Order: sequence, then structure tokens, then C-alpha cells
Amino acid sequence: MVLPIWARLSRDSALRWLYKRRMGVMLNYDNPQTFSEKIQWMKVFWDHPLKVKCADKFCVREYVTECGCEEILVDMLGVYENPDEIDFNSLPERFVLTPCVRIVVVGSSVKYS
Repeated sequence: MVLPIWARLSRDSALRWLYKRRMGVMLNYDNPQTFSEKIQWMKVFWDHPLKVKCADKFCVREYVTECGCEEILVDMLGVYENPDEIDFNSLPERFVLTPCVRIVVVGSSVKYS
């Protein structure tokens, strides 16, 4: 198995390489200005247990509730391990699916079979 180049680099070097490739500019750790640069800086230099909790969309809901701010959370219609588990007919006419890797917005123009 051949690893991609970024997988053979240190975390810092891999982030710099991926950032340059995707954003087209060098990553500025010394004086991060953009939101994206600040997120990359936090990945490397900010080590806090809250980082792990907030990276998980279900754990962060628990944390927000513990902090007494559950009113800011969007209603959750369901949690599924597999797309085949979803009963689309039981969902409202408009909704948002948020799988781990992307977001899917479903509007009223979609017809279900």
C-alpha cells in the first residue's frame, strides 16, 4: 500500500502542504488572519479535551445542553448508522441531512418513492 505524500509528513507539515494545495496560499501559523488559518493553528497548537468533544456533533450537543444553552440547538429528527435505516416518508417536506462527511439539503421539490 502506497501512502499519500501528506500521510508521511508530520501533522504540521501535512497541514501546511494540504492547505497550500487546497487554498492556493501558504498557511500562516505565526500570525493567522483568516478563520481557516486559525482552525489549522488550533489543530496543531491547541491541545484541550474540549477539542475532541466539539469535533463530534453528538458530543457537542451534550456539552451545549450541559452548559444550559440547549435552546440554540437545531431539532434533531433522527440518528442513523446506515442510509437504508432512514424512512424518508416519515420526514418533513424540507429537512437537512448532515452525514459525517457532507451536508445534504432536501427541499420540497424532491419526491420520494
